[in-house]
Amino acid sequence: MMNKISKVSVFVLLLVSYQSMADNHVTSSKFPVSSIPDPLSQSSDLSPPYASDTKFNASSDLILAHNSTKSAHSSVKKETEDGLFILGRHEWILLASSTEYFAAYIDPVSTNSRIGVSDLVEFERDGKDWVKFKLLDKEYKFAILEKVKVPEKSDKPLPVVKLRTKLGDINEEIEYVLINGGNGIVLGENFLRDLAIQNRKYDYIQGRAKK
Repeated sequence: MMNKISKVSVFVLLLVSYQSMADNHVTSSKFPVSSIPDPLSQSSDLSPPYASDTKFNASSDLILAHNSTKSAHSSVKKETEDGLFILGRHEWILLASSTEYFAAYIDPVSTNSRIGVSDLVEFERDGKDWVKFKLLDKEYKFAILEKVKVPEKSDKPLPVVKLRTKLGDINEEIEYVLINGGNGIVLGENFLRDLAIQNRKYDYIQGRAKK
């Protein structure tokens, strides 16, 4: 009988000792229980790849941001104290004899102003170089002042013409580089010089010139 009790006691002691060793091993481990990450508390890599789009849609938000500043309100200054006109990112202009308004992009960094045209053909008239081209399907003919190189636009020198340009209260003859097959109108530094500065927060600050 005593032998059985002794065996049971030894077994219990061994079991308690083993449990104690196991507990000591866990709590002294390099990664204690309290520091082991809970996978359910971490963000899942299996979430939909575009779930964030429901909170922020980059493209639509940028469009809205652009539209929200599309037209300057009446409180925006149109001139500086020194008498310079203040232009937005885009302005309405009238070109030459055209009665159509064109939206021109204002680019103070560009040295030249330029126009994208179609069907450009150079020819000679009275011993001088001329050019004809189409803008919005209307044909124009002007004498070529000079030719300039614009490497990023063409391998060949491009013709330059002088066009009457109306923008708000501005009415000037401006030199433009003609780019056959190009799109849009850019008013560069040669237009802004001693005449205007830019406020890039707004578009169409000056309004439309009178026809």
